[in-house]
Amino acid sequence: KQKTGLGKISLGDFARYEGMESYSGGLSYKQKINISEEQINRRVQLNLGDLSSAVEVFLNGESVGIKLFPEWVVDLTGKLRLGENELEIILYNTAANHFLIIPTRYRGNLKSGLYGPVVLEFE
Repeated sequence: KQKTGLGKISLGDFARYEGMESYSGGLSYKQKINISEEQINRRVQLNLGDLSSAVEVFLNGESVGIKLFPEWVVDLTGKLRLGENELEIILYNTAANHFLIIPTRYRGNLKSGLYGPVVLEFE
C-alpha cells in the first residue's frame, strides 16, 4: 500500500520518480485558468498532447470528458465560466507497473504520465 499526499510533479513519465516505479492507478494534475470576456464565447478545446493510458478531465469539479485512446482532445466550448476556472486532469496508467513487484508473465506498457504539451486551443 502506498500513501501519497499533495505535491508537485512535472509533465512526463511519473514512474521515473522514486517510489512511483511500481505504482498503478491515478494521478491528478490541477491548474487554475482565467478566461476573459473575449475568450468566453469562442470555441475551445483542451488538447492534452501525448499521454498514457486513460484520462478523465474535470472543469470546476464536473467531469467534462473521458478518453481511453487518442485523439486526446476534450471540447470545453460553453463549459468555461468568465474569470477563474479549475481544470483537473486525472490520468490512469495500466497495471503493468504494479506487475513489476509480483511474479507474473504479464508485461505491458510501463509508460505512465501526461507528456503534453497541454494546450487550450481557442477558435
